[in-house]
Amino acid sequence: MKALKLLRTTLSALAIGAAVAATPAMADVVTVVNEAGDAGDSLATAFDARLPGHLRIVGGLSAEQSGLDYVDMYRLNLNTRLLEASTGPGNDSSRIADPVLFLFDAAGMGVAMDDEGGGFAQALLRLVGTTLSGDYYLAIAYAGLDALDAMGNSIFDTFGTGAVSSSAGALASWFGEPLSINDAVQGRYDVSLRVPEPGTWALVALGLVPLLGRRAGRALRGASRA
Repeated sequence: MKALKLLRTTLSALAIGAAVAATPAMADVVTVVNEAGDAGDSLATAFDARLPGHLRIVGGLSAEQSGLDYVDMYRLNLNTRLLEASTGPGNDSSRIADPVLFLFDAAGMGVAMDDEGGGFAQALLRLVGTTLSGDYYLAIAYAGLDALDAMGNSIFDTFGTGAVSSSAGALASWFGEPLSINDAVQGRYDVSLRVPEPGTWALVALGLVPLLGRRAGRALRGASRA
């Protein structure tokens, strides 16, 4: 009887888990955000992109002397524990050859950065299990730019591990020069920002359904022995 009770409980859990897992973890709708004018390089001048779901952010940077534009920032509103931002494939010669992505919270404190996680010198910033709730700022910059606080301290270990400095304050300025091979011309970027539907990421991220499957297998074996 104990084995049969366990079996019924496990099968119910399996049914619930399968129903939740069947819900798409990522929304299908993609909203295209086109840089209008120039997205600024500070919290106060960031381009407002507080839209729900997946975003595709399209714009450009420039290292031309007639119009230096090394960093663009976008204001986002997030409610998730799974975030992925990518600058795309590295085989597109019209894109910035070596971009970097930075994420700051509403106060300008560093959250995460990525330089070459996407391969071919492209950036892939991925956060799993980190609660993101409220306004955030996503910055795209040429490699070679360093985010500084008001005291001139680096907010990230930009040219090393990419880790956030525990002693740094909020973003106040940027320092450095582009390192990318095509930094003398307009650099196009196309950032894909993927955010899951609230409440659906956990089972997928934790692999809960396979775990329930193993429990069901043990329960079935116990019931057959009973």
